[in-house]
Amino acid sequence: MHGERAPIFMRQSFAPHPQLGYVKGEYIFVTYLVFFFYCFAITLMAVLMHKRANKMIVSILLVFPMVALAFVGLQQLFPEIILTGTASVTTALILYLYLQSKQLSVDALTGLLNRDVFLKTATMIIQANRPCTAVVVSMNDFKNVNDHLGQARGDDLLRQIGDFLQKTIPEIPVYRTSGDRFTFLLSEKDESRLDEIVLEIHRRLSKSWHTGNVECMLSASIAVANTSDTEGSLQVALGSMEYAIMKCKKNPDMLYCRYEPSMRVTENRMSAVKRALADALKNDGFELRYQPIWSVAEQRFVQAEALLRMKQTEIESLFPDEFIPIAEETGLIVEITYWILDKVCAFINTIDECAQAKGGTTLDRISVNFSFLQFCSRI
Repeated sequence: MHGERAPIFMRQSFAPHPQLGYVKGEYIFVTYLVFFFYCFAITLMAVLMHKRANKMIVSILLVFPMVALAFVGLQQLFPEIILTGTASVTTALILYLYLQSKQLSVDALTGLLNRDVFLKTATMIIQANRPCTAVVVSMNDFKNVNDHLGQARGDDLLRQIGDFLQKTIPEIPVYRTSGDRFTFLLSEKDESRLDEIVLEIHRRLSKSWHTGNVECMLSASIAVANTSDTEGSLQVALGSMEYAIMKCKKNPDMLYCRYEPSMRVTENRMSAVKRALADALKNDGFELRYQPIWSVAEQRFVQAEALLRMKQTEIESLFPDEFIPIAEETGLIVEITYWILDKVCAFINTIDECAQAKGGTTLDRISVNFSFLQFCSRI
């Protein structure tokens, strides 16, 4: 647009000219007044809303006056270049990039930071060898809440829990690291507040929660792990937290469970047993033994109990009282039980055939132990 064809007010303020370039008019001062008004208004808005709005957005808004002043200075140094509005565009671009980044880092349901951000933050802390304490709040039996109250009410409760945790420690980011699990990181200076924070969480959880017109009670297991006990490995840190949570869920009266390096021997053995169970399922690593039961009245063996054993493994002294609870924890017990039933049915057919061929006796029944998970899997 040539200067002579520009609107009158614009032409009297500033206008581009094909030969002269950027030409200032007598009303150029109006643009500066507008500029200072914008700076004042944005600064005032940022100050007034700093307690309610996102801190990062407030910081970006406060950057605008400084960016604008920088461009005003550049405008004076390079009068032939139109820099009016560049500060606004720059600030808008920063806000856009921030909001785009936020979409990737914020959990859509609760508004808390998500697992990806937690993993990146934890990795940086571990790599920097900075002392830090991870606190994991894992809701107990939350699947039952969803099953009985519905997904919508379950989601509402998760939002309430997330809001409560963030308000309890407003200066410390809270992450939603899985469906019903929340995590936050305490720096070395905040470590002394651990008991106070955990007590406050349990105090609130001891009271009822409301969603819609429904009242319910919730509980949580809380695990604590220090990054200094993780051998500089994120995977070790995650395993430590998982083990501590599992131990806490087995002992619901505990205020929280702190992971100790001495637990690593137990943790490593448990991991080895899990691998051995999975391998045994794939490679026929189980065997059944039958404990016969004698009937005094009939003077014969009338039934037997099927007993599961593992064949030779690299793990020393691995007995059912250890590997069966772990099979239940991992859910492998369901598949193992189906394997047992197949083998027992085949064994019954074999002894029946032998009894018919040789005129011997057979067993009336064979007992098989079932895990409660077996019944849950069919519901």
